[in-house]
Amino acid sequence: MDGRRLEDKYKQMMQAVGSGDMDYLQKQLQRLERTQPELLHQATHQTKQLATDEFRKGNYHKAIEYYDQVLAGTDEKQKIWSNISACYAGLKQWTKAFEAGLEAVKADAQWPKGYFRVGRALYEMGHKADASRVFQAGLKKDPDNEELQKWQAKSQHEHTHEKNIQRVTVDYKRFESIIDPDSVAPQGPVEPVIELTPEAARQGIDPAQLEAMLGGKKIDPGHMPIHAFNPSVVFDGSASALYPLSNLKDKTRKRKPTEKDQAALAICSYLQVASDLRVPRRQLGLLSSDLPRAWGGELQQMARSLADRSAPRLPWLFVGTGCGVPVLVAARELKALGVGRDARKEGEGPPIVACTASPARYLDSALPGLLQANGLEREVMVVRKRPEDVSCSASPPSLHPADEPQPSSSSSSSASGVSVLQKALCELEEPAEALVIDADMMDEGLLGRKLISAVRHARQNLTVKHPTVLPARAVVYASLARLDGPTVRVQEDADPKEPERGCPVVELDYSAVRDLLWGPNGEAVDMDCTRGGLGQHIKIVSKPTEVFSFDFDAPLEQLDEALPLTARTAELDIAVTTPGPVHAILLSFSLHTAQSTLLAHSFPKQAADVVAADMGQTSLGKAGWRQCVQWLDEVQVDKVGHVVRVSAKQTATNIRFKVVSPVESPVCVRSSTIPRWQLDIMSDQPVLQAFRDALKRVLSSRLAAKHHSDWRSTAPSLHVLAPSAGPSILPLIASQVGSRWLEPKAKVQSAAPRLKIIAADPMPSLTHLGRRVAKANEPTLLEYARLPKSTGEEPQDNGGEERVTQADENEPDVGEEDLDDEKDRGFFSDSDDTDTDDEEKQLRRRRRREKRRKRDSLRRKELKPPSLGERLTFLPKDIRQLRPPMSILMRNYEARKKQFDELVEKGEIQLDQEKAEAGAPQGPQPPPPPADPLDELPGVIDMLVGLPSDVGLLGDGLLPLWHQAWTSLLGGDAVTMPCRARVYCVGGEMGPREYEGLDVSAWGTYRYVQGEHSAVDLSDGGDHAAFKPLSEPRLLFDFDLSRVGLLQEPQRAVRDMKLKIQEDGTLNAVAFWFNIDLDEHTGITTAPDAHWCRTPPGTQEMRAGGDGREYVRSRSIRQACQFVEEIRVRSGERVAVKAAHDTTKVAFMVDRDKTPDYDERRTSVALGDMALAKAQATHGETAQKLMELMYSNPQVNQMAHDVAMSLAVDASAVEDFAIDPQEANWFFLTFFI
Repeated sequence: MDGRRLEDKYKQMMQAVGSGDMDYLQKQLQRLERTQPELLHQATHQTKQLATDEFRKGNYHKAIEYYDQVLAGTDEKQKIWSNISACYAGLKQWTKAFEAGLEAVKADAQWPKGYFRVGRALYEMGHKADASRVFQAGLKKDPDNEELQKWQAKSQHEHTHEKNIQRVTVDYKRFESIIDPDSVAPQGPVEPVIELTPEAARQGIDPAQLEAMLGGKKIDPGHMPIHAFNPSVVFDGSASALYPLSNLKDKTRKRKPTEKDQAALAICSYLQVASDLRVPRRQLGLLSSDLPRAWGGELQQMARSLADRSAPRLPWLFVGTGCGVPVLVAARELKALGVGRDARKEGEGPPIVACTASPARYLDSALPGLLQANGLEREVMVVRKRPEDVSCSASPPSLHPADEPQPSSSSSSSASGVSVLQKALCELEEPAEALVIDADMMDEGLLGRKLISAVRHARQNLTVKHPTVLPARAVVYASLARLDGPTVRVQEDADPKEPERGCPVVELDYSAVRDLLWGPNGEAVDMDCTRGGLGQHIKIVSKPTEVFSFDFDAPLEQLDEALPLTARTAELDIAVTTPGPVHAILLSFSLHTAQSTLLAHSFPKQAADVVAADMGQTSLGKAGWRQCVQWLDEVQVDKVGHVVRVSAKQTATNIRFKVVSPVESPVCVRSSTIPRWQLDIMSDQPVLQAFRDALKRVLSSRLAAKHHSDWRSTAPSLHVLAPSAGPSILPLIASQVGSRWLEPKAKVQSAAPRLKIIAADPMPSLTHLGRRVAKANEPTLLEYARLPKSTGEEPQDNGGEERVTQADENEPDVGEEDLDDEKDRGFFSDSDDTDTDDEEKQLRRRRRREKRRKRDSLRRKELKPPSLGERLTFLPKDIRQLRPPMSILMRNYEARKKQFDELVEKGEIQLDQEKAEAGAPQGPQPPPPPADPLDELPGVIDMLVGLPSDVGLLGDGLLPLWHQAWTSLLGGDAVTMPCRARVYCVGGEMGPREYEGLDVSAWGTYRYVQGEHSAVDLSDGGDHAAFKPLSEPRLLFDFDLSRVGLLQEPQRAVRDMKLKIQEDGTLNAVAFWFNIDLDEHTGITTAPDAHWCRTPPGTQEMRAGGDGREYVRSRSIRQACQFVEEIRVRSGERVAVKAAHDTTKVAFMVDRDKTPDYDERRTSVALGDMALAKAQATHGETAQKLMELMYSNPQVNQMAHDVAMSLAVDASAVEDFAIDPQEANWFFLTFFI
């Protein structure tokens, strides 16, 4: 072989290395080794010399390419791997340098240079202790190696020095920007900054390989600690012992703060901002409820009764202002009765003092804006403080008789020793004669927002001795509850042989979910929600039983008993009305006036009728709050009327329950949980049924197309991937459908094709739940796939001839000895007078029948029923970490490249060749060649199944995930479900601008969240039914999810559209939803079930669909809403609106340039509050930094866990912060997801 031919042959071999065709490469190397060994050695030596020259020049990337080629033809692989490690070290890519050094040690464990390469990489990555041990292992191979001695001593010295510093040093700077979030001004979008800490860097190291290299010594991989929650700490008070939270700021001022103090301040600051951000949405929710109307009616009666009194008129005090409507109603009524500000003496303050009770700075202008819009700003003095910080310049109310006139301000101040300066700093000049407690002061558990301490302070320091209080009394009730299911039900197709039996229902048992529902505090659940969710599965199994009562208008001398701050307990005997298991205790409450009239309540519809009968009323009306549920370990009750003994404990801010008998609960230690929104889909029966029907059609066709011709094959022929599997509903339905399809196919001559389903989710708790649920449903998932003991089939007589199948031809023929045996067995005899040809046909028929019996017997032995693990695999990984085998990647790369070229030729993708050659980032590009697999899948994916759960479609990363799957995981003929997604939108007017004759449009400023959309329920009777559509629904975006070039277009797509206005109004929002096509027959829509978007009579096509598919309306996924600048619009005109998406969210804005008279048509309501926007940006930044700290260091993670548990058990223990109990509860649960 001459030099040119050798060079050409060598180039082909190197191309085989790059393409992954190792079979071709190995054959060529074996041929060269046999025929021309010296030429192979010469070519390898030349390439190695080229690599060395590039290394000396500093061209490390080129050197690595040459060294990779040398590996295929050399025996000294340890030296080549060492050189590759040196190249990566020159590039400062220490993780890859470590991996290459590890390969050198694997190639020759006795060569000390490999240990040096590994140790140097570990040293530079910050693993000084591990590096020292690696250098020590190398010295055992070569004790005189000076280089190893030098670096071993250096790494050991620095490791010891770092340990000494860590003992006495606390890194406070890492908490500074979290403790004082307002000091960080948002400058554009927040970019996460993640530094490579030693623990984070170690994630790229294989601990098992390093352990094996060091002789089996255990290496700590730096994983986060595994936490566990014992419910007993909630009742015995030991949770607060983990970290005492009282007077946190004072403690850190008086002494040098510890690292746990700094962590506690950081977490409290973060939760404070998160709680503040809940306030606008919570108060807007009040504006959409019936609570302001209930308060307003009682306030009107109070104003009339107090206006008739001849005593001096004293101010009213509002504790909490909520949505502002009760304050406006009271101010308007007092002004109309002639007892407002104009009727008061000169120098006297306004008739109403309203304490906002919220530390959120961005709400400072909310209530003043409402008062100014209604001309009531002179009637109300707004105090932006917590109720406990408000003071009165007059003497305490306990010094004055109830009905005597109060002394003047001057005399009271002198008598009580109040200085002029102190008086000037007081908010109230005189004690209030009326105390109004706003509905916003009550949470789902009644006491969580420090209600008792606020009312006690007001009664003792800010009101007269016997004020009029609204509400006057609160009563708390407890009910036993059961969690039905959760069970997923899907209907099978009717049996054509027995149509009268109907469609059988298959149930999937999800009872394992119950073990993951727990928490240190009560959980807010909406049991009256019609969209589905967790509340729909909770059933009350006892009558509500009164637990505690709170008298807000009790005499001052009885205040300690009526509103206790210290803990009190109660023992309850609750009779069960429905036997069965008990999983939770439901807390509800009612509020009453001084005349014992029901003001508001939080009873669900299940209990409202019973409570109404006990109160002597016909109906209670709609609940004003969600319900508070405390989870228990399962308690079994077998008889109706059986009494369950419950112990209740009330503290200043919460009420907790514990079952004492028949068994104590809760006591089980918990270590994992799941996000509650994952359970919403479980109650969405129409969506699950639509998925089942579409999966049946698609899987049947795909399994038929993938049918094996070789029945002995045991490899799965169809791979289904379900990304973001959540509670694994879709994977289980796919497995059940596939098993059902396999039943009739099990009797065919060739083996039934096998189905492999892979569910991938980055949350380990969800994949763990998926395995448990799959195990519980194993009979349902695999019963149809098991092969029968015997086929029981007889061959058909086709005129004396049988169809010879391919499997028959492959079978060995029965020999002559077998033929003689058949004669002896009497199949036919020599005395038979039958014609010879007929005898041969009968003999051939019997021989084939015997072959079939043998084949069935062999099939039963070799083809065992698939196990659960063979059918379903749950991977705790993101799909971006998954890769199919390299051989399959290379096989499908050409197919995808060909499909891309066809799209270019058809004009569906515009390819700018000049930009592509110039390396420009914009413009479509052909699919890149595959990289080395990170985590191999068992085969190429034939089908991708998923359900978007984000109301805006794109928030779950649908487009990037589908693009990643098409690029790296799916075969060229793969199928996706959904295969298409369309986004529709409609312009409208969101939220009431007027409430009972009051202008509340100023709240529109606080609805807007910059760059984000809000989840809303626009269906008739929903939470946001006040939405008024002003334009026709129209198509916005259309995403084809079934093609390779999904994201080849620019990452950000902008659409200019015209909204056709149908009604006069104020355009301030764009609502949007999506339709997804599962296959050519069925789709799912999230369109609202409203009168303006309802299915036309007599059809099943959605108004927004228009493509002939049958669309099923989702009950679990709501709609999305993006607020825009308010402009007045007229019927018949077209408003220019710009819409854009960046593959993760959709945004809208009114096009000012194309809107005539834009400035004149703008309203006075601003789009967003600057302080609110800053708080939102700060919250995102602090959350990023806090997560980095918590999950980069095990010690910080443990400290954060201890602080979070103390906060979750009692959020009010931190006196310097106003943390919402639900925020503290969910933050604590993040440690267990």
